[in-house]
Amino acid sequence: MTRKNVYYYVSGHGFGHATRSCVVMNALHAVDPTVFFHIRSNAPRWLFAKNVVAPFEYCFVEVDVGVVQRTIFNIDKQRTLRNCEEALDRAPKVMKQELKFAQEHPPVLIVSDIAPLAFEVADKLGVPSVAIANFSWDWIYESYVKECRQFGPIVEATRASYRKADLLLRLPFPGDFSAFRKQKPIPFIARKSTAQKTEVFETLGIPRTDKKVVLLAFGGVDGAGFMMDGVERNPQYLFVIPTDQAIPRLPNAVKVPEVVHVRFQDLVKSCDLVVSKPGYGIVSECVANRTPFLYTSRDDFIEYDVMVKQLKKYLPTAFIPRMYLVMGDWDVHLDGFIGAKHAWKEVATDGEVVAAKVLKRYLKA
Repeated sequence: MTRKNVYYYVSGHGFGHATRSCVVMNALHAVDPTVFFHIRSNAPRWLFAKNVVAPFEYCFVEVDVGVVQRTIFNIDKQRTLRNCEEALDRAPKVMKQELKFAQEHPPVLIVSDIAPLAFEVADKLGVPSVAIANFSWDWIYESYVKECRQFGPIVEATRASYRKADLLLRLPFPGDFSAFRKQKPIPFIARKSTAQKTEVFETLGIPRTDKKVVLLAFGGVDGAGFMMDGVERNPQYLFVIPTDQAIPRLPNAVKVPEVVHVRFQDLVKSCDLVVSKPGYGIVSECVANRTPFLYTSRDDFIEYDVMVKQLKKYLPTAFIPRMYLVMGDWDVHLDGFIGAKHAWKEVATDGEVVAAKVLKRYLKA
């Protein structure tokens, strides 16, 4: 049986790009067991090891910059610009590295979410390339040009790379994808839980409780610390907090470090409500696992505006102003939303199956 090498370039910005890429890899391997994935990414290896059941090798590669977060709510645009300019300077060296690797492991297909480097590599090698995304980096950076015109060359270089893609599989909450020559819309891609709530809570050491259970999903920079005042001031709820940070011990708080073997999608499904900032990864998993979503605002990221306009089309959702969230004044927002009876719409969440069928057509023996 001839092995088919598929390069999968995955952005290291946040975890959403990586988690949905894992779902696609598993789906493609299910329809073609001869596929072997070479994951090229600056997202952490453990994320793929935890979620990919298909055979793969991982290599840390600075595939893109994304944006640099000053806090979990704010973007550091100047540092983002410096990193982008440095990445452009490194690009020839990285390309040389990738082409050398390809000589030893020739790919039949290159997939990217949503690193521009992938399409440059595919163009040099003469192999097909497919993008999977709900936004592209040229669209993100273009929103910064008015304030900082030095982003202009970054936008143009990024668009030039995207134009070399053979196809974009466009996810819900799409941004401006005018750089891509050919596009196909697909449903949500998200990790779906198959776990029972009782099993999840038993693993976490949560006793039987009549309290509503709230998942506080704020990863990244100072993600856990700022929430503890709100947790302490709302003892009527039980809060589940995925974090490796040190946090105060409170009777209504359950810390879930990475070493605990509970999948994030199982937390989403088992809790009565998710509180977070809106991003594709967390929203799609709330949709797929039918968990209501209470969100707060984020700055300087144009994806936020697009998502907020469409959230109610897909799931029960409500807004908590950031000031209330940070100050710990949660009760008025939690009480009215978490106890309500929510109506769920039928939303397709089999995007990975659709994507796998499309990608399979690009594979050659």
